[in-house]
Amino acid sequence: MLIHTKRTLVKIYIFFSGLLILYLSFLNTKYKQITCKEKNEKIDIWPNLKLEYVNLENYNETNLFETQQFKCKKFETPGWCKGILNHEKETLTLVEKYIEIHPKQPINMMHYSNLLDNCTNFKKIRNYSNLNNINITYISYAINIFKDFEQVERLIRALYQSSTLFCIHVDSKSSLIFHNTVHKYAKCFENIFVASTSYRVKWGDASVLMPDIVCMSDLLKLRFEIAQKYPQKAWKYLINLTGQEFPLKTNLQISQYLNLLNGSNDITGSQKRFEMDRIKYEWNHEWSEKYQQLVLVKSKLIKEKMNLNITFYKGDVHGIFTYKMVEFIVHDKKSKDYLKYIWNTGHASEHYWNVLNYNQYFNVPGGYMGPNNMSEEYSVEPTFRLKHWIGLNHIEKKCHGKIVRGLCIFGIGDLHWLINRRELFVNKFHLTYQSLALDCLEMWLKKETCAGSKLNFSYNSPIIKFSRKDGCE
Repeated sequence: MLIHTKRTLVKIYIFFSGLLILYLSFLNTKYKQITCKEKNEKIDIWPNLKLEYVNLENYNETNLFETQQFKCKKFETPGWCKGILNHEKETLTLVEKYIEIHPKQPINMMHYSNLLDNCTNFKKIRNYSNLNNINITYISYAINIFKDFEQVERLIRALYQSSTLFCIHVDSKSSLIFHNTVHKYAKCFENIFVASTSYRVKWGDASVLMPDIVCMSDLLKLRFEIAQKYPQKAWKYLINLTGQEFPLKTNLQISQYLNLLNGSNDITGSQKRFEMDRIKYEWNHEWSEKYQQLVLVKSKLIKEKMNLNITFYKGDVHGIFTYKMVEFIVHDKKSKDYLKYIWNTGHASEHYWNVLNYNQYFNVPGGYMGPNNMSEEYSVEPTFRLKHWIGLNHIEKKCHGKIVRGLCIFGIGDLHWLINRRELFVNKFHLTYQSLALDCLEMWLKKETCAGSKLNFSYNSPIIKFSRKDGCE
């Protein structure tokens, strides 16, 4: 009886396995082709889509990253990306089903590291050409990273110019191979370097500020050296980023916006949104059983008040800093004393340089001097960076990606909306989540670069109107 039952179960298993194989075969046939509406012809989507998932184990000098070597004369947006960027429902449906079956596999770090043994070959394969080199404002970037080197490298490549400086801070918690790969990558370029100090960043406290501050200090030293020999080539603005965002504008367009700033900082600040408990009490990290990690919590200890006539502002940790503002942050006693005071406050990264930029007491170069109501409006929709917080800002658009801790992680359904936004950068993307969103955005941006596209928005923000213009003198 037992043997008969086992045989019956085996037959049932084989029967349903066969049905599953037939069903998957049916799906592969059904979704193998999509209609290209522009040319009214059939194109094979699956082989092209597979090209995006590069496996370095199959590396040879002629085919690695072949699909991502952009040359303007030959550049053409792939058919599926056209459909995604145009928000064609048929294409979106097919691609969503494809990426469910074929998820993104990140490039193995060891293979990346091996490839970086030959810098000349790496730069050629990844097309670090002089294509983006145009007569623009000199810029420096401070990029804070902790994982997903592939995504970081693509971000830097999108912004790369031989005249631009890149400082990369790697969280000390990151793996050894990640640290080593980033160092090997930086050594391949004269204008990319790893920050002189690596900090252990803990969410919520003032350590979040340190990657930017150490990069600011390092970049200032380099600026001084450059200015001694080539004053006209010394960087004027510093932009801080994370490894999980991407530009929505080309280098030319970013440069045009910096020219509009004309010596002003682009830093958000909202007096209304500031929570006084963050500065009134001391905050510490405690272990959370719920989240199984350290979380920042408010203690019962009240901080000693500062004898300063300042107003508190809340804003983003990311912004655009004039070089004189950076000098103030790194060297001025007032900024150092204030940083020391807020070290054990709540979410200091959301009010440190925001308070510096908006208070006349600090008198920072490029600081904001206008009415508060204007800065309140701008802090909700800043030009610099787009973040789609669900239910916390004015954006009513649905998140077509996924929501993590209240923040939209963008997917392919968001691209049509993103490419029509006015912001310079967008946060954020996850490397392995609907990775074609980042792939197609990267291709679209390169096409905009090849076309020499210029800003097509009117940027008449209070930052431009009411900020001091002495940050780059």
